[in-house]
Amino acid sequence: MQPGGAISVLLLIGGVSAVIAAVPPPEKVDVTCQNLKTTVSWDYSEDQPQTSFTVALGGSGRHFETNTTDHQYDLSPFIWGSEQQYMDLHYVTVTAIQGGNWSEPVESKTFSFNTLKTVNVKCELDFPPANLTVRESVATVTFQNPLHVYKELKEAVRDDSASIKFRVSPGGKSDQTCSLTQKVCRYDFKLPEDGGMCVKLEGRLCNSNCLSWVVFKETKICPSDSTGKSGNHQNMLI
Repeated sequence: MQPGGAISVLLLIGGVSAVIAAVPPPEKVDVTCQNLKTTVSWDYSEDQPQTSFTVALGGSGRHFETNTTDHQYDLSPFIWGSEQQYMDLHYVTVTAIQGGNWSEPVESKTFSFNTLKTVNVKCELDFPPANLTVRESVATVTFQNPLHVYKELKEAVRDDSASIKFRVSPGGKSDQTCSLTQKVCRYDFKLPEDGGMCVKLEGRLCNSNCLSWVVFKETKICPSDSTGKSGNHQNMLI
């Protein structure tokens, strides 16, 4: 056995000996999505000074490949390169390389920001901070339009008819639309008498015809206090 766990096998081919080195593959290849940041990471216990890794992103659309000596790689620039890319299904394969020899590739679970794709990991976005103000019996929810706040969305979304669809409950019985031209999304409504003072905000990023979309995590919003400070908001699991 060679240093670093690589196994050498001596073969006799046509009277000529050849050495094939088996490089240990990476382990625990995982993809995580935290808002717009998508990262693949892996474990590797047989690092040598010359160890590197090939990271290949595959799926239903464009493919991408790069090399790194780290044990993780930020996929975000590629994912948010276009609407097609963030709406596609993806998976990652990682291959270890030592001294010109390659390990077997190890594949991650499938993932997508498109909620209609059948994948192992469904990625979701976070709403920007939202405010709830109450004046007598009328409540108002406001938040900055994610299409203006997140530079990744500003660069990836090229369709002028793209929009944010959102709903506030209790209080809202139908989706509200925040268009690309609006910098602030707003909804005025009457609080139910028995509905309490806090509301839930849910929504999605739609393309032109809303046949596919990216979900925003459901968020709980409570009223601003008397000093005008933003109300509390926290993410809730859908």
